[in-house]
Amino acid sequence: MKKVKIKVTQDHIDKGKESSCLKCPITLALNIQLPKKRKWFVTSDAAHSTKGSEYKLPRSAQRFIEKFDVYGRVVVKPFNFYLHV
Repeated sequence: MKKVKIKVTQDHIDKGKESSCLKCPITLALNIQLPKKRKWFVTSDAAHSTKGSEYKLPRSAQRFIEKFDVYGRVVVKPFNFYLHV
């Protein structure tokens, strides 16, 4: 496994959709920053690839999803996290 830094930008937040595993800002960041051979989506605690892989999200990413889904883009800010893939 390697550790990859994922950067969630304001653009990802602006384009993201609350309560959508396919349009979450973290999903948008993953699909840009990780290998193009796979598509990604997230659940409340993990990142999933369309090839069947699942990777646990760090607590900071889980909290971001919780806040974004409940309160929307006005309460979250760009951030970085590491994903072990």
